[in-house]
Amino acid sequence: MSIPPADLKYSLPWTALDTIITWLEPTKECNMRCTGCFSTNNSGEHKPLGAVLAEIDAIKQKVNADVIAVAGGDPLCYPHLPEVIRYIKQSGFHPFLVTNGELLTPALLASYKAEGLAGVCLHVDSLQNREGWTGKDEAALNPLRQRFAEMVRAAGGLSCYFNMTVNKSNLASAGAVYDWARANSGLVQLMIFIAFKIPEDLTGERRAAIAGLEVKSGDIIAALAAQDKTFKISGTVRSPFTGVDKWSVAAAFCGRGGEFISPALLAASQELSRSWRGRYLGRLRKLAWWEGAAAAALLLSRGVAAADAWRLRRGVQAIAIVQPETIIWNQKPRFFL
Repeated sequence: MSIPPADLKYSLPWTALDTIITWLEPTKECNMRCTGCFSTNNSGEHKPLGAVLAEIDAIKQKVNADVIAVAGGDPLCYPHLPEVIRYIKQSGFHPFLVTNGELLTPALLASYKAEGLAGVCLHVDSLQNREGWTGKDEAALNPLRQRFAEMVRAAGGLSCYFNMTVNKSNLASAGAVYDWARANSGLVQLMIFIAFKIPEDLTGERRAAIAGLEVKSGDIIAALAAQDKTFKISGTVRSPFTGVDKWSVAAAFCGRGGEFISPALLAASQELSRSWRGRYLGRLRKLAWWEGAAAAALLLSRGVAAADAWRLRRGVQAIAIVQPETIIWNQKPRFFL
């Protein structure tokens, strides 16, 4: 088992991959539970729409983000979700939804896309009590992931991300999800593996029930490197609080070969986005041919190797490994701040 050497890392600016989460209260309509979730269930309650819009305004004033992702609970339960998506879009951000997908339908996707939705991040893993899928391992859940991914593609023009929480019980099967995502790089632009962390203020029987399940991002990286000998980290985002690698990103060209891009190319792409758009790149999507050609030409002008620059026309898929920091029950984890 080998871990990619440290000299392949490149320290990206803190804001490079920021995703700002607007939290909505979970409700009785969404009954899925995830092991070790740091959110509580306030049945039947919703954050007032005015409070959500005010939070978006605060983000616009304080953070130069690219994406605002709406999570929960599950945002598909929120009665004012179309208004929230529309307001995020009007505020100059790419609106995303982080959802377990249980309530997702083609009709809903079409209506949210009409409001300005840019993408969906689907949380699917074996740690959920998902009806009809309880007790399945990660490989057995891949057909469900496939169904969701194809639904998002059919909607047209939306980015499709997946995330999976990894603890000791499913670490060994993370490779099956990695293989599925890499085989579907045309469908899945980003696959996120989140290292499981027990909330620090969780005590008593609830803590005892999940004690010993924590993993570190390095454990996940080692598992993926064992699965794919070509796997390497293309960049990292370090925490401003602790200095640890909060996001580790392995970005690869799509299509045959699928070589992982160099730290220099990832850094140049982020700096190009910042200088061109005023924001670091936070949304992955398939580029039109002319967009890929323009990006390649600009990267060439910044010293990126021609072979790497032109391979951008295939598109890029990212594999992200996330290390949570301090988690306090019913509060946002720092890796989303």
